[in-house]
Amino acid sequence: MNDRIDSHPRLQKSTAYICALWEETFPNEEQRVRRRLEKRREAAQKHKEMTEEELEELQASIPDWKRNAVVAVDVEAAEEAERSFISRMYNRTKDRISNTDTAKELY
Repeated sequence: MNDRIDSHPRLQKSTAYICALWEETFPNEEQRVRRRLEKRREAAQKHKEMTEEELEELQASIPDWKRNAVVAVDVEAAEEAERSFISRMYNRTKDRISNTDTAKELY
């Protein structure tokens, strides 16, 4: 059957469209993840096969703004991750106590 489809470009195009439409309408999470992993493996394989000159060309083709892009980091989450366990528990307990009605009346 694939031979028939390959020999008729219009049928091949229609079949590809219907398959893409079906996948978009009824997504299968496992297949989507498998496809993404396969794409990543192919890209990694291409990078391994590249020579130094090709890698330099690839790096040169990336715009400066993209190469030096700032990554947004949640400052509070980063600070909390750096603090020790006892420090985090102390601050959480302090916040809970200070938010009670009794503590609000005292302060």
